[in-house]
Amino acid sequence: KVVDEDDSFVYNSGFEKPLVHLKINSIQSQSTPEEKTETTETVFKERVHHIDLAIVRIMKMRQMMTHSRLITELLEQLKFPHPIPLLKQRIEYLIENLYIERDPTNQQKYRYLA
Repeated sequence: KVVDEDDSFVYNSGFEKPLVHLKINSIQSQSTPEEKTETTETVFKERVHHIDLAIVRIMKMRQMMTHSRLITELLEQLKFPHPIPLLKQRIEYLIENLYIERDPTNQQKYRYLA
């Protein structure tokens, strides 16, 4: 049954059946498509920050690492679904902002910049 705003609930103190268990489900709010979109965007932004933090944490620990090894460790550490192109995009972002750099002798390796 759909619960409307004008519906009311009353506690029946005279109910005396000791073996009957009642389950009262919480009423879930109906969210609009705009709210769902806003929530999805907020979650995406938070996940981007988690990806950045994971990359920096891994690189700080290892100092130098190949691209494939970094992607593998990210896949192991992150607990939410994430597309590989997003990981590559975040690595490039961190390179642009001077958190990590490509090794001059081997473009497949990254170095952590403190």
